[in-house]
Amino acid sequence: MSYQNFVYINEELHRKKAIQLKWGECEVSFQLGANQDHWRVQSSISQDPKVVNDMETLAELGLQKNSCILRRKADEKELFFVKEFQKTNRYTLFRQFMKKYLDEARGWKLALDLDSDYEE
Repeated sequence: MSYQNFVYINEELHRKKAIQLKWGECEVSFQLGANQDHWRVQSSISQDPKVVNDMETLAELGLQKNSCILRRKADEKELFFVKEFQKTNRYTLFRQFMKKYLDEARGWKLALDLDSDYEE
């Protein structure tokens, strides 16, 4: 799967503090939190058996509404993925997905913050 196929549905959403990305029938939505310092993530995964392995992997990782947070740095160019994950293959796969598709598609630098005690 090529990240070029994973694109913004609507660039204007970014200016409205919401981002939606889409690849095939998979949609990932980032919503800026109420206190303006983190991003909520929600995904919609197709149940079509033809969905490629990468999308099945994402579904297996259980990316559901409010299951993870991307924290925004002051310069708005660096987001932190904040989630209490065990250091397992599932975590590694999710990290690879985030880096491959989000970092390349938007030039974001993703950094891992496993020690965060951040709470909403």
